[in-house]
Amino acid sequence: QNVFVELTTNGTLISKKITELMSPCIGQVNISVHSFEANFPEKDVEPYLNHVFRFIDQSLAQKPKTYINLRVWDLSDPVCLSEK
Repeated sequence: QNVFVELTTNGTLISKKITELMSPCIGQVNISVHSFEANFPEKDVEPYLNHVFRFIDQSLAQKPKTYINLRVWDLSDPVCLSEK
């Protein structure tokens, strides 16, 4: 029986869980990229985003049919990823 999993994550552990995320049953990965900044305002967002982009590159290479959605929420927040 085929199982299709849609996973939502803040992406902070994405580089440590790439093997699991390459599972054939995971068909969609939603990454709430704005949550990093909301939860870790003192940390530099660039290394986090680099891990997310590496996951996306690997996923596209190994599982091109996987749907990847980058989510940005709370757009009224005065702090924005593009300002960093």
